[in-house]
Amino acid sequence: MWVTIGSMVVNVLNYAFNVIMGRLLGPSLFGELTALFSLLIITSVPSSIINLIMSKLAAEYNSRKDLNSFSTVYRVSLKYSIITSIVLVIISWILTPFLANFLSVNPIHLVICALLLPTTIIGAIYNGSLQGFHLFGRASISSVISTVIKLVLSITSVYAGFRVGGAVTSVLIGSIIALIYTILVIRPYVENQNGLRSSLGLQALFSIISTKYLLNVTITTLLLAVIGNIDVVLAKHFLSAESAGHYSALSLSGKVLTYGAGAFVGILFPIVAAAGKDGRQQQQRLLGLSLLMSGVIGSFIILLFTLFPFQFIQLLFGANYLDTAPYLTWMGIASFAGMISTGLINYFMAIQESSYIIPLTLSVFVQVVLIFISAHTIQTIAGITMVLNIGVMIMLFFVYGYSAKKGVVNEDINLNRNTSI
Repeated sequence: MWVTIGSMVVNVLNYAFNVIMGRLLGPSLFGELTALFSLLIITSVPSSIINLIMSKLAAEYNSRKDLNSFSTVYRVSLKYSIITSIVLVIISWILTPFLANFLSVNPIHLVICALLLPTTIIGAIYNGSLQGFHLFGRASISSVISTVIKLVLSITSVYAGFRVGGAVTSVLIGSIIALIYTILVIRPYVENQNGLRSSLGLQALFSIISTKYLLNVTITTLLLAVIGNIDVVLAKHFLSAESAGHYSALSLSGKVLTYGAGAFVGILFPIVAAAGKDGRQQQQRLLGLSLLMSGVIGSFIILLFTLFPFQFIQLLFGANYLDTAPYLTWMGIASFAGMISTGLINYFMAIQESSYIIPLTLSVFVQVVLIFISAHTIQTIAGITMVLNIGVMIMLFFVYGYSAKKGVVNEDINLNRNTSI
């Protein structure tokens, strides 16, 4: 319950942040801000993986009442996360001149964004631990703290004239304060009472890191981050500053659909994984129900986009962004296809089916190439995004068909073996 409530509050506040920044900054500066955050989402993929690992290990050792072993995992993970963060910040600062030129943004803003990497990576250790120890309320509070501070300070700093730099710095401050909160909460669980280093904790950590499943999850998370954000980044490169801001508002307007219907696919992974013991048919029924509910709500929102595009843009971002209204249905369809694709991918990960990874990788490559070689307009980039997202969705349905057929064959083989015995 706490996770659902916290997630809903954070999603609403994050969307409110984007809408308010779009109105306060105007198209040109808003395009820069969203490009920076889209790039940050792509580069923050390691934090998602760390969160997953720490959540799994914390839950395992908490169930065993073996906090000494988890304390070892925590200390080793924290050490290497700090080292990784420092390396990534240095690399980011080295690349700053190139990225600033590529995106036509203020290099100081990139320098500040790079400082967010340590807070997200180190924060993932603590957030994952909170989830593993079932401290869901505290984890939700941490997310809400970060988001509220970001929202309040951003509005204040933009009104004070600090514009994009103020908004980015506000996000950094919110992340740091939330990190301090999680450190204080989790400290009693990770203090090593006897001071001994547990080899069991290290073995468990390294066994998870070395699994093929974790590699597949890492690749998938990266690909989804790229698919969901690379169009905004490339729009900032190829379009004028004002047009890039218009495209950013268009993209965010289309993603209203994922907030309205995406909850059903977001919870699919744990439910399907938990239903594994009930067999493949139960998993497929859960997938079908999730996609059906998401599809009905998503189709209704697309219909509203089609009937009232100008009203939607006006309501969310104001009159400065009305040029994008004719393409709102396109972006809604793109978001719809992306949402269904995410549901299918969550299903594949739950049943540990990895045959989708190569086609998904090729789709990302095709998307980037098409945007590079096409006419650089809002219409073209939105059209490419829509067509590619539809293509990915169709491809994943083919993968689902292959997976279902393979599952039937495997069940028949097992049945024959049992019969022969």
